[in-house]
Amino acid sequence: MGTQERRARHKSALRAQILDAARELFSTEGVDKVSMRRIAERIEYSPKTLYLYFKDKREILYHLREESFRKLDQQTMVLEQSEDDPEDLIRRGLRLYVEFGLANPHDYRIAFLSDARDYPYRTHEELPPDSVSLSMHRRFGALLRKGVERGLFREMDPLLTTHVLWAGVHGLTVALIFDPEFHWVDKARFIDETIEALIRSLKK
Repeated sequence: MGTQERRARHKSALRAQILDAARELFSTEGVDKVSMRRIAERIEYSPKTLYLYFKDKREILYHLREESFRKLDQQTMVLEQSEDDPEDLIRRGLRLYVEFGLANPHDYRIAFLSDARDYPYRTHEELPPDSVSLSMHRRFGALLRKGVERGLFREMDPLLTTHVLWAGVHGLTVALIFDPEFHWVDKARFIDETIEALIRSLKK
């Protein structure tokens, strides 16, 4: 292994170490209470070293969010490539989202229950072109447009409607993360009925 390759591996390993430490601290102490210095102390490096890899804490949060949702992005790619009914694909995508959040509650809290002011990008236009979040928004938008073209869905703004769908499953996911047993109503029916209500909102 050459010197250049060893350096590249070291940089990659240290970057991953920074993200792992930040994820743990954000989860246990809260994003707002964790500083770059605190993360540096956890991995026993100087704060200056962290700034060689990330501009600030907000950029670390962005990359943690992207890392968390890369797995979900890979799962929803199957929907984009399928020729199945767009309505069924949207339904499956919404369920995948909820299942992912419930299977990864700590990552979900960091990604979506942190103060929005700690997140570096506030519009779709600001997101990097390779953003996982942007990829998933585009995928759902394409499915919605396909449903409209086939006469299955009403006319709509795909981007706005994607956010409406997200708001619905986000609220459901948060409710079940904070109360995993959810004795108020049957949990499975709660998930099913929420998703079906969102699907009905797409119809003509």
